[in-house]
Amino acid sequence: MKDYKYVWLNCDCNYVGHHIRVTTFDDETDIYLEYHLCKSGFWNRLINGVKYIFGSEPDYHDIILDEIEQIKLKTIIENKLMNKGTKIV
Repeated sequence: MKDYKYVWLNCDCNYVGHHIRVTTFDDETDIYLEYHLCKSGFWNRLINGVKYIFGSEPDYHDIILDEIEQIKLKTIIENKLMNKGTKIV
């Protein structure tokens, strides 16, 4: 199993469905962002899936990061770039 680190970034509104998990692996230059989707019943997920297939926008809303969360994300990105010598293009 690869060594990895993850950090949760929370939305400024503090709604439980508005947060992102940022995952980094020690041997990769990639940074993975995963949205948390609130748990809902089978039928609700099925209906939302069908709506999405037919062009409805997913109900993710905006995630607004306050200053502390922005600094966390910036630090993760800078550390990954500095450690691997990657450049932003």
